[in-house]
Amino acid sequence: MSRHRIILLAAVLVGACASEHENVVHVIAEQAPGLKKSSRVQYRGVDVGLVKQVYFTPAGVRIDLLLQRNDVPIRAQDTVRITPVGAFGEQVIDIRPGVQTAPLIARGATLPKAQPDTTVSLPIGVWRSIVKSLGLTPDSAMKDSAAKAKADSTAKKTP
Repeated sequence: MSRHRIILLAAVLVGACASEHENVVHVIAEQAPGLKKSSRVQYRGVDVGLVKQVYFTPAGVRIDLLLQRNDVPIRAQDTVRITPVGAFGEQVIDIRPGVQTAPLIARGATLPKAQPDTTVSLPIGVWRSIVKSLGLTPDSAMKDSAAKAKADSTAKKTP
């Protein structure tokens, strides 16, 4: 057997052993806008892994999550959101705790359906131009909210 074949065989065996020990869980989503391989996976805001692969399915998209930490108590009832972070709209998988009495999720299991986050992420310059076009300033916003709070408290006192 040639030296190259031995090296190739060793690489295949190492890869097979590594994939058996990987902690991969799956997520099904209708859509995954902006999500890509190597996107971050977070649990309670802490990075815990990466997106290993994104596949198309008849129901939408299957996302394989490679969890790189063993101390993360991900449970079968935890929920998943695809959330933008940062100024450039990078997408992350955000795993949020669900029922604390639910069993821990097993390797290869599927978490409940993911939902895209409906939060709009815009650069600060866009927000400033929107505020300016509305004729608002930080001072006017504070005065408006203070006046509303005073009116609300007065209305509650009136019989």
